[in-house]
Amino acid sequence: LAKLNKDRWPRWETLQTLLAHAGKLPIHTEIKPQAEAIVRDRSLIEPTDHVSSLCKKLEHALREALKKAHGDCQATFDRETDALGESDAWKKITKDQQNRIAKVNNIVPIPDLDAGDEHKLATALGTRSLDSWAELTAALPTRFTKAKTEAAKELEPKTQSITLRSETLRTDADVKAWLAKTESDLLTKLKAGPIVIG
Repeated sequence: LAKLNKDRWPRWETLQTLLAHAGKLPIHTEIKPQAEAIVRDRSLIEPTDHVSSLCKKLEHALREALKKAHGDCQATFDRETDALGESDAWKKITKDQQNRIAKVNNIVPIPDLDAGDEHKLATALGTRSLDSWAELTAALPTRFTKAKTEAAKELEPKTQSITLRSETLRTDADVKAWLAKTESDLLTKLKAGPIVIG
């Protein structure tokens, strides 16, 4: 029993780690009650290993979720990088200016993902969780918009970053009213300097 406990305990700790990372995945609802049953029934040191199969299920689900989160983040980074590179202001500033602006706005390449085995998967999730990947993906467009604005300001210091008003448009009249109001706002702000639409 002592040997079984010693052998099984590291796997049990791994199960708890993976389960914590899977909190928002459907697999959590499946595995959590089974893990609780192992505690309740004191079956950790039974001859049958109830833990490893649960670890494998979690590992598979988490790896797929992590690969998707990483892929979404990389796709967003690539799309925003291409858009920034095509902007006139970015093309006109020097490489040193580009590097400085990118650094200030924390625009850095997305690191490669290494989650080939259970240990590497846990390490990768410990470094950046699924929630953290989603937050980074959501933050990237704002970082690139700021970089685009700052590039324009390098050329024309009075450049302003403007975000168009968000509004629900249901009819032709709604569209025309929104366009008229937006045009009026932009023309007013244009008097203070060039505009970059964010």
